[in-house]
Amino acid sequence: MMKQNIIFGIDVSSKSSTVCVVIDRIKQGETFKITNDSCGYQDLLDRLNQYLITPLVVFEATGVYSLSLQAFLEDYHIKYLKLNPLKAKKLMDNNLRHNKTDKVDAYRLALIQFNAPQKLRAPQPKEYHELQNASRYYEELTQALIINKNQL
Repeated sequence: MMKQNIIFGIDVSSKSSTVCVVIDRIKQGETFKITNDSCGYQDLLDRLNQYLITPLVVFEATGVYSLSLQAFLEDYHIKYLKLNPLKAKKLMDNNLRHNKTDKVDAYRLALIQFNAPQKLRAPQPKEYHELQNASRYYEELTQALIINKNQL
């Protein structure tokens, strides 16, 4: 089973994220929102540091929106589980959710690690992210070149 019993489920949106704290399957207090910037992440860090053991953070990979959260967690060496959105949906649908809200999703994301524990992976090296970015930039330049050639 799992050693970690404090989980922060985070439903990431474009400008803010909804956070739900779950300890041993029991929701702790109200869900809260943080902004997806340094102020919001500082608030999250303060709340994470309230516990003797560092909680596990669970969130869905939501494209560019979740990248800043992931970078923050890696910078502070906080363990996290980034779920593929399709896998997260499947795991949450096992609980037969009918109403989709950010609060419910944050709670259900946290419960996933209790109900169907997922293996944690080591963070990818920074060089990998740099290569990914360079590859995307190269692709953009290639597409721009094609468009310009067609216009000529």
